[in-house]
Amino acid sequence: MSVERERLEQVRDQALADIVDLERQVADDEIPNHAAVRLRRQYEATAARAMEELETQPPEETTTTAQRPRSSRRRRGRLVAYVSATAVAVFAALVLLPQYVAERPEGGFISGNEVIQSPAGAPSSSAQPPRDLSTVTEAEMEQVVAANPNVLGMRLALARRYVEKGQYDKASEHYGVALTQAPDDPQARSSAAWLLHKMGNTEAALRFLDKTLLGAPGSPDALWYKARILLDGRRNPAGALEILQGLVERGDLEPERLAEADQLMTRAREQTER
Repeated sequence: MSVERERLEQVRDQALADIVDLERQVADDEIPNHAAVRLRRQYEATAARAMEELETQPPEETTTTAQRPRSSRRRRGRLVAYVSATAVAVFAALVLLPQYVAERPEGGFISGNEVIQSPAGAPSSSAQPPRDLSTVTEAEMEQVVAANPNVLGMRLALARRYVEKGQYDKASEHYGVALTQAPDDPQARSSAAWLLHKMGNTEAALRFLDKTLLGAPGSPDALWYKARILLDGRRNPAGALEILQGLVERGDLEPERLAEADQLMTRAREQTER
């Protein structure tokens, strides 16, 4: 990595970390809103300039096979070190800086399961049944995502898998890419908010979900994760129960999620009666 690229990445990361700390200070009433607005704009402008300059930097030289694992470990180590601090800002910056948003592929996004049945370059077969994603390893999914980077569904499925296994650094990387591809996609935003909650950024997660619901009021994913966070993260069983009841009454929940909703509503009722 060149000295200039490394400097720009440090400037970008510091600006994003500053946004995170600013959000914490606002949430804790340590700084007035009018001052926060000015500082937020300053930090966002700094991050934007660094990102723009990074786009103009020459591509990095291809490393040798022996060098790649060490480089990957160093990158992963840096990400693990600051992922919990910068995830909020990364998501916010990607949404607030539309010039870095990639265009959706023509026809929108597919679910991702289709790619598993027909890998890139392989002939499709109408007789070949779809493969159950639960039987696909993370390594296989990574290969498919790398070969089909614009397939949002597969990337989100892989990120969710990482969240379930507590590998938040890997999940954060994929959600960051997903939000550059589809910054307004309710499923991507809702899943990223759930990651923030799992990483301990509950207030930021709820703010992210509320912003998502402003643009997509009926999003089942945003409502679902908000209910779960209200129940377990905010100890607000009444608010969670109201959302869950509305989701169940809609009649469009998947069977597995419907069964989980029944369990969550039972817990919420028990908590409200205490």
